[in-house]
Amino acid sequence: MTIHRLWMSCVLVLVLDIRVDGAMTWNGPPSSRSPRVDLTLSGPCFNSVTSLNINNAEGTLQYSLVSQNPDGQFTLVGHRIYCNELVIRTNGYSSYTLTVRVSDGTTTLTDTFTVTIVGLTKKAFGSACTADSECQTTYAKCLNQKCTCEATRFRDLQTDTCLPKKAFNSSCTADSECKTTDAKCLNQICTCEASRFHDSQTDTCLPTLNSVIICEWQNASLSCPAGKVLNVTSGVFGRTRGNCICPSHSVENKNCTSPGSTSIVQGLCNGNNTCELYARIDIYGDPCPGTFKYLEVVHTCV
Repeated sequence: MTIHRLWMSCVLVLVLDIRVDGAMTWNGPPSSRSPRVDLTLSGPCFNSVTSLNINNAEGTLQYSLVSQNPDGQFTLVGHRIYCNELVIRTNGYSSYTLTVRVSDGTTTLTDTFTVTIVGLTKKAFGSACTADSECQTTYAKCLNQKCTCEATRFRDLQTDTCLPKKAFNSSCTADSECKTTDAKCLNQICTCEASRFHDSQTDTCLPTLNSVIICEWQNASLSCPAGKVLNVTSGVFGRTRGNCICPSHSVENKNCTSPGSTSIVQGLCNGNNTCELYARIDIYGDPCPGTFKYLEVVHTCV
């Protein structure tokens, strides 16, 4: 408001010049400008990344850089924001989210925007990352903040490419190339180990089940190849079949099993490379006295 003094016939007349300004506004907020830093240029942080331009300010402007995620050590100088080239190159992030605030004592404006980083050096396979675009390997993904291949792909070292995994019986050079679960690259073919078989429905190499029958009062050893251990699926002491198994004149009961026999066998064998088993009633009890019994054990090597 401006006061003008006019003297007319010795009478002081006051003329009031009243101007009502609109509220402070952005003159193009940073989020409308898509700011970016081009690392292929010389001195990419010499000029400001963006500026905070205001219309209709009514008082002294206060500028503040509220937050930056991740921290790229961006700085606010007056109404301009500058970047730190060394930090940006070291971090390797492809973008940063900044929030700024401007106040003139009456109105406060806030803006959140993204600064895109251009020209970053791509990251090698296995390096830390925040986005797929940062990874150097073709078709690689940023999974769990690491440049790697998806589960359905493997890394081809010669071309540095994540290629689709290979079907069962396909040619290969490493286990990681095989699509079938638990398959191995043996003789340059994706196949199952000798102790496993290919289940086509699940496309999985499952452990081969081995069955051993020990007639009553006899003993036998179970063993696995080096590096493998026994895993007992069942261990039944009694008789569930006719005289074709452990034949005897004493086969009166063909439907008897000792409760808890599986747990006993598992306790003796599981986790061991070998174990010795005895088919005796003093170990498993006698589920059917007078009947000649046997111990039938089903196991795998894992």
